[in-house]
Amino acid sequence: MKRVTTILLSISLLLLLIGLAPSARAEFGVSFSTAVDTSTTILGGTGTFTDFPTAPAISYGHIAFMGLGSGGQIGLYLKLSQYSPGDPYKVMADLNTAIPGGTGTFTDFALTDLSLSDTSLTFIGSGSGSQLGVYVAIPGDPYRVVANLSTLIPGGSGYFTNFIPNDPYRHAAPVIDGSNVAFLGYGDSGQIGVYAQFTDALSVVVDLNTPIPGGTGNFTNFVPPNPVVPPNPIISGDVVAFLGFGDGGQQGIYRFVPPNPIMPNGSLTVLVDTNTFIPASTESGSSFELFHSVTMEDANVAFVGGTPDVFADGVFIPGQLGVYKDIGSGWQRVADRNTSIPSHNALFSLFGAVAIDPGYVVFEGFGPNGVHGLYTDFAGGLHKIVEAGDVVGGKTLTDFYWSQFGFSAGASAQVVFAADYSDGSHAITLATLTNGPCPHSQGYWKNNPRLWPVSSLTLGSQTYSKTELLNLLKNSTTSDASVILARQLIAAKLNIANGSDGTPVSSTTTDADSLLSQFAGKLPYKVKTASSIGKAMVKDATILNNYNNGVLSQFCGQ
Repeated sequence: MKRVTTILLSISLLLLLIGLAPSARAEFGVSFSTAVDTSTTILGGTGTFTDFPTAPAISYGHIAFMGLGSGGQIGLYLKLSQYSPGDPYKVMADLNTAIPGGTGTFTDFALTDLSLSDTSLTFIGSGSGSQLGVYVAIPGDPYRVVANLSTLIPGGSGYFTNFIPNDPYRHAAPVIDGSNVAFLGYGDSGQIGVYAQFTDALSVVVDLNTPIPGGTGNFTNFVPPNPVVPPNPIISGDVVAFLGFGDGGQQGIYRFVPPNPIMPNGSLTVLVDTNTFIPASTESGSSFELFHSVTMEDANVAFVGGTPDVFADGVFIPGQLGVYKDIGSGWQRVADRNTSIPSHNALFSLFGAVAIDPGYVVFEGFGPNGVHGLYTDFAGGLHKIVEAGDVVGGKTLTDFYWSQFGFSAGASAQVVFAADYSDGSHAITLATLTNGPCPHSQGYWKNNPRLWPVSSLTLGSQTYSKTELLNLLKNSTTSDASVILARQLIAAKLNIANGSDGTPVSSTTTDADSLLSQFAGKLPYKVKTASSIGKAMVKDATILNNYNNGVLSQFCGQ
């Protein structure tokens, strides 16, 4: 056994070892597939789809979309995940669907972005005689009325009169999570509020009688004057976030938690408002003055905000604008007008919708010369998912429609959008994001030396040639903890050098190198597995083995 007294490595040597270690940053990848297109037959209708006019939604691989057909056909549909058994394509509601709680069948559906939770879809539908309502459709279950024009306004007076802001191109969508639904509702005498149905009970979240937390007076609106994106609220579990406005230029993003055993009175708090400093601002001490496109997943929140553009003495002064998120450590910038557009020698100029799940962000960005795309901080750094002008599936993408409900990081990280192509066709297109290739086992690397991405590795404080590393991989001992660890550490470092995401084992590889650095010379060190350091080596080897066999990896590509 060649163990010696612990060697205290110099700072310079430690830095050298870090420099020799493979990078843990994942390699971003994206692949495209078509969910449905204008060659797809309309279920329950005639002919094929002719267009997909609104942004689709995705949840756990399931896709909800609105489809049009000839002769005025319109409907809402669900494309089930590839992992779901049975019919992969279902009608959720169309013009043959009886209006729940009403009379006759639906005559139209509001052109809102769609919100989906697993296979539960919420939507706004209308019928003859000025019928209008918010509904939930679940495959195999009866339709559910959330609210319609016969519903009394909770906390208000009279009945709802509308669920759609006046801007016909920026309809606010009802949103769903589990069985809970949140929506914007209107009533007579200028009533407006955010309302939620928790299980079956309908309640007011906030209305014009609600004091602004952290501000003065009551809210005066929940829709900006000229919305850039639909100003719908967002719900995660039973927590609702929304845009709010008040007198004197007050505005912000606020969070409502309903009464519960821990907080019997619930809570209404400000997440960010005009008193909040802009992170990484080019103007020290400047604060937000405008907000749009709030999104939330559990405690993680993202939004687009900044300051307005101004004209002074005939000079255009661009305001600050960016995408920001809080994933538990305070607000941080994802991208702003000082951020370079991936693959372009230009900066972002505008931002549209933004989505977060769980802590990864996808956003819509615009730039000079017609740049319009979807971008993400998934897999570290900033990456392009797709842009108008890209060739997708052999066709040139001319435009697309995407919303905050078009990103889901469940079993896979997927983005869905409605696509227009230069040949005149349309499709619901799915982009699957990957953070590098999946790891391979130590047996794979032992048997495939031609595929190694490097010809040497550093283990502990020693550098080993490819031949020496292969000899260690071929050493099948179960009694020497140093070799047990070395086999898995070699495989892990080869995986990371090959582009696999090393984040799940970054601390483990550091610890493994530290353990091996306590010995002089090169492996093997003949460490008994029952010794204290042997147990530590076996523990690290077990974690690395799980990583090398894909147990710890998520969103990797085969």
